[in-house]
Amino acid sequence: MSLVAVLLTTGMARGKDEVNYYDLLSTDRIGASKFITDHPTWDGRGVVVAILDTGVDMTVPGLQKTSTGEVKVIDARDFTGQGVVHVKEVEESMEGSEPILSGSGGVVRGHLKLSPAPQLESLRLGFIDERRFQNSQVPDLNDNGSSRDRFAVLLGKVLIEGKEVWQVWVDTDGDGHVDDEEAMGEYAETLKPLVFRRQGTEAGTPTMGVAIHLDPKRNEVVFHYPDGSHGSHCAGIASGFEIQGRKGYNGIAPGARVLSLKIGDNTLAGGATVTESMKRAIEFAGNYSKEHNVPVVMNVSYGIGTEREGESDIDQVADRLLQRFPLLAMATSAGNAGPGLSTVGTPAGADLAFSAGALLTRENAQGLYGARIARDVIFYFSSRGGELAKPNGLAPGVAASTVPNWETWPTMRGTSMASPQCAGAMALLASASIQDDGLRKFNG
Repeated sequence: MSLVAVLLTTGMARGKDEVNYYDLLSTDRIGASKFITDHPTWDGRGVVVAILDTGVDMTVPGLQKTSTGEVKVIDARDFTGQGVVHVKEVEESMEGSEPILSGSGGVVRGHLKLSPAPQLESLRLGFIDERRFQNSQVPDLNDNGSSRDRFAVLLGKVLIEGKEVWQVWVDTDGDGHVDDEEAMGEYAETLKPLVFRRQGTEAGTPTMGVAIHLDPKRNEVVFHYPDGSHGSHCAGIASGFEIQGRKGYNGIAPGARVLSLKIGDNTLAGGATVTESMKRAIEFAGNYSKEHNVPVVMNVSYGIGTEREGESDIDQVADRLLQRFPLLAMATSAGNAGPGLSTVGTPAGADLAFSAGALLTRENAQGLYGARIARDVIFYFSSRGGELAKPNGLAPGVAASTVPNWETWPTMRGTSMASPQCAGAMALLASASIQDDGLRKFNG
């Protein structure tokens, strides 16, 4: 039996009459709450949970800080192409004392809030058109009632403390000016998200927090839009801390930090992804674990059905990369195609991935559905094994968790909700191993 399976079988249930909002995200059933109570520092600290999903909104209460007060989301990357903005060199003209920069089929006005300003030859201009988000859950980025706005993106090289650094100015209110915008850097370095705002307002309207990745060699600025609530929800289950601002309302591993690796293009039906996006995200997580010498646990609550279980391209890619990176682990949802046999999807068929089925606990049945059941049961929709010995285990498959401000309902169900419970369990075990000197000995 795997270590994760051992932890999953050690949970202690609450009393039958004790039902409150803590039960809406059960950390008792898999034993996480007792594990942390017995070892308070083994709560995921020192471990990174990578959420391969629709994007994680780092501005949501519960995903802002870890249990030790550190910033929760340490990097956020888009592997779908949804957030790419191509920038081109600009031409400058003047209208009175106001500079006008033109390029990429548009113009932007105003003096930049920086001294000294970037040299003209380094400036590159592109635009974000809200029309590209018409099929997204967030078609109105700045929440001003229109989904036809256009936002300038100005990339430039500046001198900071004697060092040349690339920065970007985004016309977050769509008024055609950048003189009221602050320079933004790479999210992984600044840990500062971008927030679009209505015209005439100082503070950003918090539709969502957007992370920026600068790629001047490719003439691209890549925006990570968490415009699907699924990814934020899974992140909260795996590692949320003080969800909805409530003390003690945590995910499984509240001390863990998060990588948001966006593989779902939310302008496509169901936030669709492709094998190459998932492969590049897994490789990024693996390289991160190697470069930073830190355990990275991936949660992949994403998948589709497959005719031949365990033999899809992404199953094999996942196995190869999990073998290649010893500090990388993977939890994945088994699928929601049950109750028939041999319905486990992909990448849940990967040999080295921990595939999770969905359990309806007595506490969840009472707290979420007002139903009293005699015993825990497997959710009817949870995919079953047959050709493969999958899923590897069961975890609660329904939860109220972290969701973006535009989402109206915090409760979701599915094997998607069971998988981050297992990812969180892996993070707890890795955290314990680090602090018990196990991984340091493993790494020599």
